Amino acid sequence: MNELYLEIAEFRIAIRFKIDMKEDTYLFIKKNFEDDMVFSLRNFFIEKPNKIDFTVDIIIPDSIETKVDESGSMYAKLFSAHKNHYTVPLQISQSQFRMVLLNVIHKLLAKHNGFVMHSSAAAIGGKAYLFLGESGAGKSTTARLLSRNYPIVGDDSGIIRKKGRKYYFYSTPFIEKVPWIRRERDRFPVGGLVFHKKDNSFRLEKVTNNKSILDKVVNQLIVTDSVDSFVPHVFEFVSKFDDFYFLHFAKDENKLVELFKKINEKN
Repeated sequence: MNELYLEIAEFRIAIRFKIDMKEDTYLFIKKNFEDDMVFSLRNFFIEKPNKIDFTVDIIIPDSIETKVDESGSMYAKLFSAHKNHYTVPLQISQSQFRMVLLNVIHKLLAKHNGFVMHSSAAAIGGKAYLFLGESGAGKSTTARLLSRNYPIVGDDSGIIRKKGRKYYFYSTPFIEKVPWIRRERDRFPVGGLVFHKKDNSFRLEKVTNNKSILDKVVNQLIVTDSVDSFVPHVFEFVSKFDDFYFLHFAKDENKLVELFKKINEKN
């Protein structure tokens, strides 16, 4: 198999193995690389599509290019970038390949009104509710408490992308904190963004001034380069989307489930 195809957030990405198939050593490395990739991204592979949005070529380079960062540390260059095409050495690890894919996703989203955020997410009534906050704020706990009643579709990252006039949530394919989280190609209309506030009380407060939300959303962005490419998309999202909440959070599964049942009924 010399070509594989991924679909992430409705982008079609071709993975092409451009290596000398007569070299047994390369074939062994290729098989291990391919097997690991197919397992870790298993729900995102598709048949050959009519249109390809981006191509990643896996090659055996003549040499591995290295760079030196500002601290003087040396590191290997993960890929060579072209307009709609990256070239990647076969020798990289799966975690490094994940970083390459994340770069690809960012490159596509920057051009197509989308962004990647730190969040957990649950699918409630066919809509995605995203839980955001600083590390330790309780977003993973909220997802866990909801998991017996609703599918959890993200544990640490998720994609928001505008399609037509609507905003949709897409799972990322990367296993992060919890391996049992459902990660598939499905899209869900965004039902709401919920920012956590640790509290002894338990209540949900709808945000009435969206301008106060902009910095909070920007602070949750996941970027591999400059954040500037995504701020216009975030600004448009915050100005047009209307379902932002503060969750004053105490660990109470029953109250949490009832709360989101009521929100979903209203929306």
